[in-house]
Amino acid sequence: MINQQQIQKQLQKPAQASSKASGQTELLKGFRIEASNTDPTTQTGFERGNLHDYFVVLERSKAREHARTFWRAGYWVEVFDNESNELLAGPIDPDGSLPSYIV
Repeated sequence: MINQQQIQKQLQKPAQASSKASGQTELLKGFRIEASNTDPTTQTGFERGNLHDYFVVLERSKAREHARTFWRAGYWVEVFDNESNELLAGPIDPDGSLPSYIV
């Protein structure tokens, strides 16, 4: 059984791809776009129960497209560098205006 701490640790790690043939795990490069039900800045510690969905993409244009799609659907949006977990854009308020430059 997976407990809440294990789930939180997994959400803090960048997305990874594994190669069954080589047995190695490789970090996916690119951008991670996260859509949240509530303002992510109001979450304390590593609490991420507000995460609705996310995508990992390689291209900036795809990252912008997914961010716009989530924002239009009414979600809070954050864009991270998937390798370093650095926040690149956001949190973008669904009730506010969409920034002219996302990533």
